[in-house]
Amino acid sequence: MEKQGLKQGIILTLPVLAGYLFLGASYGMIMQSNGHSLIITQLSSLLIFAGALQFAAIPMFLGAFHPFSAMLLALLVNVRHLFYGISMIPRYTYRHIGKFFQIYTMADEAFSIQSSLPEDTSNKTYLLIGVLCYSYWQIATFAGFLIGSALIKQIEGLDFVLTALFFVLFLQRWEHKPSRTYLSVGACATTFSLIFLPKSQFVLFAMVLILMVILLEYRSKENRR
Repeated sequence: MEKQGLKQGIILTLPVLAGYLFLGASYGMIMQSNGHSLIITQLSSLLIFAGALQFAAIPMFLGAFHPFSAMLLALLVNVRHLFYGISMIPRYTYRHIGKFFQIYTMADEAFSIQSSLPEDTSNKTYLLIGVLCYSYWQIATFAGFLIGSALIKQIEGLDFVLTALFFVLFLQRWEHKPSRTYLSVGACATTFSLIFLPKSQFVLFAMVLILMVILLEYRSKENRR
């Protein structure tokens, strides 16, 4: 039964593995090319574990540390995780350290997979998906650092890997018809925010807009009941 669960978890996270191998490796190579040590590079992946934030924080590692700026950057880049967490509250029912690790490893890709699973999915499956995604990122970062910065000049388009990964996950969710309404709302809200707002603020506004639409729809359903 344990082997079957592991096999299922690996199959579910294969798109994440493919994306992380390139994205995590590129992060390791960029960190080395900026003169950072393997210890700092690996610790950032182990303790931060947030791809977009890790890339955004690379310049901060090179200068003086400003706690408030770091906190603000982390909030703006990862504010979407507040909404992820709210939606996963009914699913994460562990009462021990496993729940904290589930929360910590709930990256975008892990959330996309977990939120598409049936509501009666066991906690072990959620935890396994988080552990696998976390492990993929650590291995990729380590391998990228060892490969070194020599390949950076020879390989173009590494920064597009994350976009491609999200597109694949979007298509997977699109096949699940009940999810199409929310995917459409997310796409429209994000496009609207990107067109009419500065790039530094559009993610936060899009998330608020999506939340408002979902709350209105939920309230409408409750009234009909």
